Amino acid sequence: MKCCAQTALVVVMTLLAGCGALSGGKRSSQFDLQMLGFENAIRWGKFKSADTYRRREPGQMPGDYPEYKDVKVTAYELRGEVPADNGDRITRVVNIDYYWSSNPAVRTIEHTQVWVYDAQAELWFLESELPRFK
Repeated sequence: MKCCAQTALVVVMTLLAGCGALSGGKRSSQFDLQMLGFENAIRWGKFKSADTYRRREPGQMPGDYPEYKDVKVTAYELRGEVPADNGDRITRVVNIDYYWSSNPAVRTIEHTQVWVYDAQAELWFLESELPRFK
């Protein structure tokens, strides 16, 4: 029940906030491109590539995620998106359907993503962790 209430809240907040908080076409276009790249990396099991979207210290390498080598993602659905007032922070909630190669039962996880815009780099960075498949 808590999960449904959180999802409903995010959807309502998205409708109220709209996309107006994303100032500037370039920033909005960059966000859309990066979201597509991140989603494709997750959908195709390229978790090391997905990890490159996370902010990291100089010299810190993306993780390999060998524990996820048998994860197969079957669906990635945006449930809601809430931009901050200044447009440099966006919280997204997605549902990810997946299964393990060793167990074909499809499972669903809700993944909350926090994205932050870096004006100097002109890029969006994932501040939260990658999805945790169990």
